[in-house]
Amino acid sequence: MSARRDLDLSQNALRALGGLAGLSTLRELALDRNALAGLTGGAGGGLGCARALQALSVAGNQLTSLAGVLPP
Repeated sequence: MSARRDLDLSQNALRALGGLAGLSTLRELALDRNALAGLTGGAGGGLGCARALQALSVAGNQLTSLAGVLPP
């Protein structure tokens, strides 16, 4: 599944990110209208695993930080 280019996980009541480690070629990710408070991942990887990511949509979540999204 590493060749996946776009993924829409909107409206899934997600509370955390994980399982993105195998998606290194992911370019577009939609996470709209979930219950995410942050974008860092635990075991299974967060957005840092998606090195090719070009577009991220996170509208309608409970984000309090962009840690894990923006480079240091």
